[in-house]
Formats: sequence, structure tokens, C-alpha cells
Amino acid sequence: MGISQSFAAIVKELAEKSGVRTRTDADMMAVATSVIAQRGASATVVDAAAAPKRYIVAAPPHQRFSATAVQASLRMVETFLGPNIMRSDGPAEAKVVAMSPVEAILLKERFGSLLIEEDVQYLLRQSPLMPELAPIMVPQAGARRLEVRVTAGGKPVPAAKILLRPKSAALEGYQAATDNDGVAVFTVRATDHAFDEVIVRSHARYWSRLLENVAYQPVLSVALSPLAPDGFDWGHRAMKVEQRGERRGRGVKIAVIDSGIAPHPHLNVKGGRNFIVGESPDGWGHDLDGHGTHCAGIIAAVEKAHGSWGWVPDVELYALRIFGGADGGGHASDIAAAVNWAVANGCDIINMSFGAKTPSSFLRTAIEKAADKGVLCVAAAGNQGSDQVNYPAAFDHVIGVSAVGRRDAYPEGSLHRAAESSLGRPDTGYYFATFSNWGSAVDFCAPGVAITSTVPEDAFGAWDGTSMAAPHVAGMAAVVLQANPSYRDPPDRRIERIRTHLCELAVDLGISPDRQGAGLLELRSV
Repeated sequence: MGISQSFAAIVKELAEKSGVRTRTDADMMAVATSVIAQRGASATVVDAAAAPKRYIVAAPPHQRFSATAVQASLRMVETFLGPNIMRSDGPAEAKVVAMSPVEAILLKERFGSLLIEEDVQYLLRQSPLMPELAPIMVPQAGARRLEVRVTAGGKPVPAAKILLRPKSAALEGYQAATDNDGVAVFTVRATDHAFDEVIVRSHARYWSRLLENVAYQPVLSVALSPLAPDGFDWGHRAMKVEQRGERRGRGVKIAVIDSGIAPHPHLNVKGGRNFIVGESPDGWGHDLDGHGTHCAGIIAAVEKAHGSWGWVPDVELYALRIFGGADGGGHASDIAAAVNWAVANGCDIINMSFGAKTPSSFLRTAIEKAADKGVLCVAAAGNQGSDQVNYPAAFDHVIGVSAVGRRDAYPEGSLHRAAESSLGRPDTGYYFATFSNWGSAVDFCAPGVAITSTVPEDAFGAWDGTSMAAPHVAGMAAVVLQANPSYRDPPDRRIERIRTHLCELAVDLGISPDRQGAGLLELRSV
């Protein structure tokens, strides 16, 4: 990867200032490397061949330079790097620029008054209980066939994900999905006489299955049990949703920043926007993953028969789509743009069920500005089972939510029991989920195991994750805000008032504060 033509003028200008000689036919990468070395711009070795990445170019979070100088620099960036700019909020505003790490260093040297940072990519994880296994290479001479047939009520279940983990293969296994006949065919090793785990998971309509210590057989039949949602899910009932009375979210606006919200007969979406670069802004309902639709249902699914119900069905619900596209989306710049949109359009609460280990100062600034306007941000702690809470949940001004489960909430033979831990009070059945992150940034815990909610194609699915816990807290916060309109003014005290009220509703589950935060919220007096 060389220096793009857009950067040629910047390289020549810096070379002249640094005393680096250039020729008309000079290799721009060689000149750039000499400039960087001469100026001492990078203490680390930079891969000159590294492919371009997304970078944010913006005003610094805490202005050390005059606004006029910063705006002038941003205008010059727009002029210099026009072909490299993926998104721009205006000539003198923030931009997303495609450039190599070397080019990013050069830009920082040329425009020292600007914030230039990598556009961190945040991640969704639909099922943290599904192990990530490396594929097993099967020698042709020592292979045999294994067929898995998945049914429910005697009918085939297509598109079910199946994972086989052989004995003595902790981090390796086989994966496939069933075809339209509910059949998945595997080629396994002749030495695979038994499997420690056989996991079958359908993203909708059925409970998952976890089979252990399964002997090899040419045909393995697995029957799934159907989900039967009809009212509030166990998580809503655990948090005493029935105490909300007539406070069903009227007058409150909630934005779900996620993978979009698909059309669903049990959801009423007021509107939204798609923030994925290169796609139509109107594509907020194109939820390829189902994650955003599931989170939205926990918050606001309407009360119809044969479905799971949400906290506040009368809320104004907005879908802000950031996940999808060619690279999966979810970049800090996308999220910040969605946060800014939510603030500008009068949203009261933002749900963010995603995360990353790396903070973004650009996103942090957007969240701080939202907090100044009284917009409450709720985020998932993360699903790595780590003692480090993910961002944005780890930011100040964000309510971070960990996940708990309850042993009577799912069939005994389901995958959900892989979330069970010894942390909790046995007399209540609650436990801290094995996958949930923890740390000082956890404010509350909420149900996040076997949570049934809306998914695309007019269906319902039982999913796991801190992603499912966060919208429970967002939904309860909406109830509290509707019940206490005096909390709205002044805006800069609104979050403090809601957070204090929620703390008064928290119940200790006998889990350490770094895991449960203040505890599990139970709606009593609002």
C-alpha cells in the first residue's frame, strides 16, 4: 500500500519543513517514512504496507486551540483529502477518512490541532453461549459421515445451527446448519467416537438443545420444543413490570442504536435512520441480524396474544441502524452520529446493546453532550466473561448493565443452562451469567438469559446476553420518567434523578457489587 495521491501535497509540504529532500520521481512512501523518522512522529514501527482503515478527523474533545483555527484545518482536510472522505458533517465539521496508518501519522503531523483517531468498530454477539471453535481438518482416509436431523412436533426445522465438539477437542469442532429438510451432514474423523457437546440452536420459534456425552452414530435425531410466548417474559415479571399500571411509556421517546428494527406485527416503530455509509438513510428497518428487533421487543412489544410483551408499548420507538453493510458497520463515528440524531430529535433514552474494549474519545464526547441535554444512555456490559466492562457502558454518564439468569426460566436440556454459575443466592434461583462482563462500571444487573422477544419474520426467539439485559433497564427508566415528569427539568439534572430513583428500586441478589451493581431492579413505587 503506497501513499494515495490525495496525500502527495501533504508529504511534500512536511518534507520541505523537515529538511527531507524530494525529487520529482521520488517514491512518496519512502519520503513519508523519512519524514516520520525525521520528525520523531511515531515511536512504534508502522507497517508501510498496511491497508487503509477508517479514521475520525474532528475537533478535539477539549479545545486547546481557537475554534477558528480548528475549523480552518477541517476545511483544508476536506480540500486535500476529498476522494478519501467517506462521510463529512460539513466542510468545517467532523469527517470519516479512509487512510493507511502511515497517512494518519502524516495527517496528525500536518494538522496538530485536530483529533485524528481510528474509527473503533463495535461488535454484536447474538449468542454468547455458542462456543467459538476452530474447524477440524478431517483426513480423507479417516473420515465418516454423521447426519443430524432436527425436528419440532414431527416437522423439520430448517436453518438451525449445529455444533459438535468431540471429546479431547476443547477449542475445535464441527459446525453446520440444517437444510430445508431439517438435515445437516457432517464429515467427522473415524476417531471421533463420542462428543462432549452437541448444540442445536434455532434463532427463533424453538428452545435450543444441549446434549452432552453423545456417542457417535450415523444418524442423530434431535427434537426441539416450541417457544410459547403469551404475555410478559420471565425477565419482565422478575422486575415486577405489572407494577407500572397505566404508565406504558406515553410521552417518552426511546432510540435503539443497533442493527435496525425489522417490521413486526408486535412492534410499532415511529421512525429512524440508517447511518451505514453508502446505504440509504431510510434503511433503518433492514435488520439482517435480528439483534435490534429483539432489543426493541423487550422495550416496547405491544400486548397481543401469542407474543412476548414489552415494558412500554406506548413509547415512541426509533430505530437507529449502525450494524450491517460490507464490513459489518458499528463504527464509533456511526454510533456518535446516531447519538447526535437521537438528541436532535428529542429522544429521552438511548439503548446501546453492543460494545468494544477500546474507547473512542469522539464517541465519548457525543455521549457527554447527550448527557448535558438530559438524554439517558443505557449500555450492555459485554459478553466475554471478563472483568473489564466494554465501552460505551464503561463511559461516565452511561448506565452499564450486566446479566443475570434464573434457573426456572428455561427447559433443563436447553443451551441456556450453560450460563449458570455459582454466584448468587440459591434460595432465589438467580445467578450471575457466566458470559457477563463485570467491573466498577456496572450500575445494575438485569435478566439476560433465555429472554424471549421479537425477531424478524414475525417470530419470537429466546436469546442470551447483556444485550438483552440493557433494554430491560431502558424500559424501566421510561416508566420512571413518565411517572415523574418533574424529573425532566432542568435537563442537566434529569439523568441524576432517574439514576437515583432506579437505585432506590434495586434489590441485592447476594452477588458482589462489581457484578450486580446496585442490584436487580424491581418496580415498586414510581
